[in-house]
Amino acid sequence: MTNDWIDDVLVRMDLQGGNLQNLGNEIQDFIDAQNTITQLVSGVNKNTGELVIINITGFN
Repeated sequence: MTNDWIDDVLVRMDLQGGNLQNLGNEIQDFIDAQNTITQLVSGVNKNTGELVIINITGFN
């Protein structure tokens, strides 16, 4: 997940319009204000049902 990938997703959200556009705008406004975003990957452990969230910020 690179910054370019995030930018591309935000552009596609904007083009969708409606609620996705609004959410994309909120995310972009947050990035602009903070000049950063924490990149996370999530999944579910099939054996335990536990939600696993991993911070991948800085692994680009």
